[in-house]
Amino acid sequence: SIPDNFRFLGTGFAGKIPMAAIVWLVIAAVVILVMRFLPIGRYIMATGVNPMAVYQSGVDPVRIQLTCYVLCGLFAALAGLQISAYIGTASLQLGEDYQTRSIAAARRSPAARAAFSAPYSPACSWWSCPA
Repeated sequence: SIPDNFRFLGTGFAGKIPMAAIVWLVIAAVVILVMRFLPIGRYIMATGVNPMAVYQSGVDPVRIQLTCYVLCGLFAALAGLQISAYIGTASLQLGEDYQTRSIAAARRSPAARAAFSAPYSPACSWWSCPA
């Protein structure tokens, strides 16, 4: 059983706005600010585009990738806590239904289709590729 004050994050309302939406809007705002205004955001973007260029500019791309994996795990844990607060119970099998859907959604995205269908070339980037 989940305590009521924690359950409020999943089922409560602040006026007419659900608390879950407020929590994720705050997290999204922080992520947007970090990606736009802090150097780590630029490093993450640059590592995604060209890790070799990031390495040659003096930033360790492995460290940036590791940071991204840790943040991904943190956001997944927050999502699990949010679902537990919404349902009112904690279970290890709680998110099994979402696993296949999330993989399918990532695979069916336009970016994934472009990445899996285009031949790789060092001259190509995600915004332009000479034909």
